[in-house]
Amino acid sequence: MFLKLHDEWTELSSIHLDAEFLEYWALHAPGDLRDRAPPILTSLFVPGIVQVWSGFLASTAPGWSLMVGPVVNTAHSRAFACYEAIVETDSFKPWPMFINIRLQSTDREIRFSKMKPLFQVRPLLRECYSPSSLRYNELSGLERREGTAGSMTSEDWDGYRRTVRSVDPVRIEDDPIQDRTGQASGGDAKAKTRQANSRDS
Repeated sequence: MFLKLHDEWTELSSIHLDAEFLEYWALHAPGDLRDRAPPILTSLFVPGIVQVWSGFLASTAPGWSLMVGPVVNTAHSRAFACYEAIVETDSFKPWPMFINIRLQSTDREIRFSKMKPLFQVRPLLRECYSPSSLRYNELSGLERREGTAGSMTSEDWDGYRRTVRSVDPVRIEDDPIQDRTGQASGGDAKAKTRQANSRDS
């Protein structure tokens, strides 16, 4: 991997923000840490993986961690992808808040825009991923639950009723989407979708 710096391409290993930052770090850090400033961009030992430091040092209250990953509900670049991780920043603190990125394109420039968030960090209660919290029971089907048999109770159906929005029920025999062979008709499906959307608007 190569980095374009001052209009010149150089092989990427590890770089810091600038000389001013290194002087600032050395001025305030303890003697044994003066040469341990976090690099802003690092090429990791795995080919195609880089690490980008945000410039922040993060800590959390006891029992809280940080979940780091790509920004949710946004279109992502095809040129790179952010890894996800959980960092227990109540123990490993202050943590240099970084993100590991997999470069997915070769033989081309990959740019990280200063105007778009690169990754997202969310607080996560450690109890949420403790072994006791991750226990689950798997039930199959919609039959009425009686003892250990079946899956759905009347409370489950009441909860479902409160969860879904109210719509006009459609009987299978009256559904215009189904043709005589029981297969969905594309034209009728589009017409029904437009009709449903007009009722919702």
